[in-house]
Amino acid sequence: MKTTKILSVLSLVLIAFAASAINPKLSSNNPQPLTGNIKYKVVIHANASVSIPTANNFWVVLSDGNGRRIGSTHFEFGIDTYYFSEAGPVSGSRIARVVIESHGGAVSPFYCNPDAKWGTFRNGATYQFNMYPRTSVPD
Repeated sequence: MKTTKILSVLSLVLIAFAASAINPKLSSNNPQPLTGNIKYKVVIHANASVSIPTANNFWVVLSDGNGRRIGSTHFEFGIDTYYFSEAGPVSGSRIARVVIESHGGAVSPFYCNPDAKWGTFRNGATYQFNMYPRTSVPD
């Protein structure tokens, strides 16, 4: 009985050691914490000369460099800060933009240049993207 308990404990220790050797993220010397997510903050800065629409036909979108959406939400009049998150850490690019949900070919009086960031995005950190409304679409 005693031998069985000792062998069981030794087996568990060997399994844990093997798992940490296979997956280094399980070891305690990893500088990046395993808990928490990457946080993204998208701020749409008010501009008195631009009439921001009250219609709910705009989306605030955060995506990676391949176009995969990290998150999206309807733009709401009066709300200037939007938050998104994802599991990380990840390397690559992240792009914040305002997407117009067009109906019938109407031209919108509201536009924001996309804001892009690239590099390694770490858990627990917050990365801010700034959007500046304007009335003209870029050439």
